[in-house]
Amino acid sequence: TESDIQMLVKLARYIRFEGPIHIYKNGVKSFYAKGKTCVLCFCNTRLSKALKRHGCHPDKTHVLRFPEIDSSVISHFMRGFIEGDGHFCYTAKNKFNIGLLGTHEFMQRTKLVFKTTLGIDINLISTPYKWMSRFCKGKRLEVMRILDWIYKDCEDMYLERKYKEYLRMKQIHATKPLKRIEWTIRRDGRPRKGTPFGPRKSKIMEPSKGCISRG
Repeated sequence: TESDIQMLVKLARYIRFEGPIHIYKNGVKSFYAKGKTCVLCFCNTRLSKALKRHGCHPDKTHVLRFPEIDSSVISHFMRGFIEGDGHFCYTAKNKFNIGLLGTHEFMQRTKLVFKTTLGIDINLISTPYKWMSRFCKGKRLEVMRILDWIYKDCEDMYLERKYKEYLRMKQIHATKPLKRIEWTIRRDGRPRKGTPFGPRKSKIMEPSKGCISRG
């Protein structure tokens, strides 16, 4: 969209592109875009071959594969993909949320990357499109771990509006205390979940009185 034109300006500068960035007021049908849309178009055989070599073929929506790239740049690749085909936000219900959509093969590799790199498990969910899977993660600590990872050492290669949302979520995470949940022990020895409480709620029972707390 027009709000993201600075990303195209950065890309043009990086690849030393000197042509114009086109702005279409009524969107571009081939990109399924509505409203003002910015497009950077150019032809380059070398770049086209490199994209295919890394799994990005024509009709990529249906056949995209996770690229075989060095582990040192995977976080940067995931940043671009999450900013483009994913989402993250602090919701109106005061929840942290992140999600991503992709082909089955791509999402399986993403699941493996999150597990091996960050120790985070994600559950893939089917979509109305038979070739695609998605995930949506709502655990605050895990959401922030993913975002901190993709934006680490990012310099200036990011979508400005997404980066601002990350900084907002980071500030909320730093200042808003995590809720803790009280667990009491039943007479039969089984745990019983109590009510979430924060600093203004009643104090935790001492462990010696049969209470276990977890973060």
